[in-house]
Amino acid sequence: MNNFPPLPNKKSIIDLTDEKAQHYWAARLGTTVEGLKSAIRACQSMEAEQVQAYIQDSARTRKLWSRDRTHLFG
Repeated sequence: MNNFPPLPNKKSIIDLTDEKAQHYWAARLGTTVEGLKSAIRACQSMEAEQVQAYIQDSARTRKLWSRDRTHLFG
């Protein structure tokens, strides 16, 4: 996926006011800038760990729904 080290133990806050930071965090979390902004709105947090968890849960949900949908609807 990406070659970034794990998030540090301290809370990392995502800064959306800086375009470079937006691209950094989007790449680090494996999404687009728009996906990053959407995840921040959805989980109502700018803490990187919470946003990462939301993105991962969303990806799992999409994968499960896709598999079930294929099974149910062919």
